[in-house]
Amino acid sequence: MKHFTIILCLVFTNIKAQKIRLDSIYTKQINIENKKVISYGIKQKYSPKKHRLEIIKFNNSGSFDSEKKIQYFDKNNTIIEQEEYYRYSNEKKWRKVYKTEYFLDKNNKEISINYIEEKNKWKKSKKIERFKDFERYYSINYVCFDDENWKKTDQEYYIENDKGKIIQYVSTSVDSLDTEYRQMIKKESFYENDTILKKEILMAFDGYKWVNNQKTEYYVKNKNDYSIILYLFANNEWINHSKTIQTENQKENKTSLLYQIWNKKEEKWEDVSLSEQKIDHNNHSTTIKLYKVNEKSKKMELNETQVYFYDQKGHTIESQFIYNDGRGLRYVYTFDDLGNTQKETQYTYDPNAQTWEEINLYKYTYNTNFLRKDVEDKGNIETESIICENPLLNIRHYTKTGESYALIRETNYFYTEIKK
Repeated sequence: MKHFTIILCLVFTNIKAQKIRLDSIYTKQINIENKKVISYGIKQKYSPKKHRLEIIKFNNSGSFDSEKKIQYFDKNNTIIEQEEYYRYSNEKKWRKVYKTEYFLDKNNKEISINYIEEKNKWKKSKKIERFKDFERYYSINYVCFDDENWKKTDQEYYIENDKGKIIQYVSTSVDSLDTEYRQMIKKESFYENDTILKKEILMAFDGYKWVNNQKTEYYVKNKNDYSIILYLFANNEWINHSKTIQTENQKENKTSLLYQIWNKKEEKWEDVSLSEQKIDHNNHSTTIKLYKVNEKSKKMELNETQVYFYDQKGHTIESQFIYNDGRGLRYVYTFDDLGNTQKETQYTYDPNAQTWEEINLYKYTYNTNFLRKDVEDKGNIETESIICENPLLNIRHYTKTGESYALIRETNYFYTEIKK
């Protein structure tokens, strides 16, 4: 029996360790008035042997155009080429649109060259070079007019300190004679102990020298207690412009973020907006209140209130947004035992009836044989941001019509098991 138990455990472990590949996502959209159905989606196909990925955005209704993207990778999984195609809804043949090549030249510069389609051939269009020269990290842009010679258009570079923080950034462009760079913008950053940002100065080049434009000063106690002051340069001096102040009240578990502007005439700071956030013992936001100064009364007025509720696992199970005009939105979430979002119900607040009315409902189903982290999605075609531990199989979107719900959109996910 002991040997039998060990074999079962090994089999179970191997199943959980296997991966699946996301192949396609299909969506069906239903017009509840005329019952017309539009279907569309995205699919991808990756060949590990050829290091080739193909992504197609398609439709089955004939009312949308389609797009295709083909990417090639090297043995280190770094992209080396990308081709883009387009197809109108009444066509069967793909049209070439763009192609981009990525490589390192003999001087170890990172090069990307963009091509456009012309008479069914690829014609050079733009180029970007990225490289390090002594202490400067460069990015230089070029355009090509005759498919042979490149002309510089602009460049930027930055310099880092020993801690990897950017201390200088310069952006330039090339003059019309293509003879030299014209300095455009420069930003210098100053740190405490090379890590804590204290000041930034932005300058513009007037053709002869750098001229101060704006300055930002940072006064930081911790991430929840700081102030930021922005100055503008005029008449050969720095003038107050705006200030952001965040303070922390540890006794009340509350942080406040105040934004002010400088009243030059009265020489004082004037409040513009304020946000107050309350935090629970798990560092979750429970209440956020947003205030804004009324331009007529000059008083701070409550503009919006946000309220959040959580379960024992820290999942947001309800969020409410109440506005000063009486309107409101509410989202209620339920989860299964595995930690997947099972259902999302959306409500709107009726200030006259003083009740929450259901407007939308989303239902989710999953493939519980695999974990979401074990899904290979080479083209990043999955864009849902819901909380889940397992990969999605189906999403159904219903809207409230009278006393019942009507299905208006359904999305299905299709996978292939990766066999080793």
